Amino acid sequence: DRKPSSSTTTGYYMKKLMNPSVNHTTGSVVTTRHFHTLLRLTEVYLIFAEAANEAYGPDVDPLGCGLTARDALKAVRSRVLRPSQSDVDAAEGDSDAMRAADMRRLIRNERRLELAFENQRFWDVRRWKDEQAMMRAAMGTRDGGKTAFEVESRVFMDYMIYGPIPYDEQMKGLEQNRGW
Repeated sequence: DRKPSSSTTTGYYMKKLMNPSVNHTTGSVVTTRHFHTLLRLTEVYLIFAEAANEAYGPDVDPLGCGLTARDALKAVRSRVLRPSQSDVDAAEGDSDAMRAADMRRLIRNERRLELAFENQRFWDVRRWKDEQAMMRAAMGTRDGGKTAFEVESRVFMDYMIYGPIPYDEQMKGLEQNRGW
């Protein structure tokens, strides 16, 4: 039950990283240059926020660099003109561990949103060992986003958290990961 061939499989169209001057007419030739960014400032902030939160918690700046995990997350949001910081400020609790867990949830969601279509999600969910995300089916929409449907089911078994070791590396003495 797929869309016609002139549409995408999922029903979603991507605007991110697209040059707004590109002509979308079928058969048109595009001559504009496209630049592939290797590392955006947003990703640097998110890497810092995740590391600082895991090491010290959301509100500690032990190295005196002038930035906490909470500040880094606020910096990301201010760059995309999101006025509401209430959930970042509300990541508080009765203990440092609770505040760090709330901030971890916010940082992971921010990575999901900010780095969409930048080939980060696959590695993030494996680094976090988020098995539910790895098993979740790819979803699409139809009827203008009103109806969701499964595009592709995903198979994940616990040994897949680590990929296989290439044969050439095994010949150098490395042992193959369990299950592969």
